[in-house]
Amino acid sequence: MWKLRDIVLMVILAIICGLIYEVWGLLYNVLNFSSAAGQAAMNGVWYIAGILVPIIIRRPGAALLGEVLASIVEMATGSSWGLANVLAGVLQGIGAEIIFAIFRYRVYNMTLAMLAGMLSFVLDLPQWFLEYSGGGFGPVNQTIYIVVSLISGAILGGWLSQVMASALNRTGVLRNFEIGRQARAVK
Repeated sequence: MWKLRDIVLMVILAIICGLIYEVWGLLYNVLNFSSAAGQAAMNGVWYIAGILVPIIIRRPGAALLGEVLASIVEMATGSSWGLANVLAGVLQGIGAEIIFAIFRYRVYNMTLAMLAGMLSFVLDLPQWFLEYSGGGFGPVNQTIYIVVSLISGAILGGWLSQVMASALNRTGVLRNFEIGRQARAVK
């Protein structure tokens, strides 16, 4: 059952992630990677909300809601991708949500966070292929893009989200959330 504090924290985290996404998008545009690997290496950051929010809040729907709200914030701040952000947020959020749902929202470890980052990319792959000209890449560059995106999703999306959640939890600010309660129960 979602509590008001869960909703408030989800919104705060989604806003922060949406702002990070916008800055990351500006950096992406400035760097203007021409290589598939360069483009793919940056992808994982865009999956953080869909992984960080459920790791902290630990409620069904947190991955999808967090990622969609973050994508809306990114779009609202002037992202060059416009409404495509929201579609990406839905696809990426569903990818992360599937991983947490498979484990019935009971396991939130590094492995699952990294898998969530990878599946976030997998579900967003059709959008890259159809909307962002991925189909125009040759087979070698498509393979490179997919492999590097999976790694980026695992590291920047999953691993980094888990590290950020653990760091926030150590400060004590999450003691009234499920992540804080479970950490105390382990001690």
